[in-house]
Amino acid sequence: MRELILVGTHSQGQGCRVLDEHHAHFNQWAWHRSLSSYTRDSLGGVRRTEDINGRKVTFYLAREVLIFVGCLPTPERPIVDHVNFDQLEARPGYLRWLSHDESSAHKLLQRNSTTGYKGVSWHRQHRKYQACASYRGQYRSIGLFTCPIKAAQAYDAFMREHYPYCATYNFPEIGEQSCIDGQIRCI
Repeated sequence: MRELILVGTHSQGQGCRVLDEHHAHFNQWAWHRSLSSYTRDSLGGVRRTEDINGRKVTFYLAREVLIFVGCLPTPERPIVDHVNFDQLEARPGYLRWLSHDESSAHKLLQRNSTTGYKGVSWHRQHRKYQACASYRGQYRSIGLFTCPIKAAQAYDAFMREHYPYCATYNFPEIGEQSCIDGQIRCI
C-alpha cells in the first residue's frame, strides 16, 4: 500500500491509500478533496478536474480505480461505495458498485437524527415512531411503533431481508456493519 499525497485547500497534505502497483499510474495527476456536495461541512471524495474540449470534467479516484482494475459499473449499479466509509481508501478491496437503493442502505446514522436510530422518525400525526426505508426506488413505511427501539428493530429486519450484503444496522449481529460508526461487529 502507498499513499497519493493530495493537494488543495481542504486536503492539507492528506494521503489517499492505493495499491503499490497502482501508485505510479494514479500519481501522474494532482488529486484533491473538496467539501461534500451533500452537507457542505464535511469532506467529500478524492477527485481531479480536467478541461476536455472546453468542458470541465471531474474524475473521482475511487471510480477510476475500479475501472482501472476492470471492474466496470452497470446501469443497475452505477454508484461507487466505500465499504468502510473512508473516502481516503482507494484500494479495490474496499470499493464496490451499488445501486441507488443499496447505497441508501449503506449509510451511517445522520447526525441530526432526533431518535438516535437509522430509519426511525417521529410521526407527529399518529404520535408514534415510524420505521421507513427506501426500496426499489420508493420510500416505504415499515410500520408505526410506540417505542423507538421496536421501530429500529423492524428497520433492521427489513434491511436484513432486502439488503443483507450492504446495509448498516442499528443493532448489528456478528459480521454486520453498525450504522453508528461503520464498524463490523466481531463479538
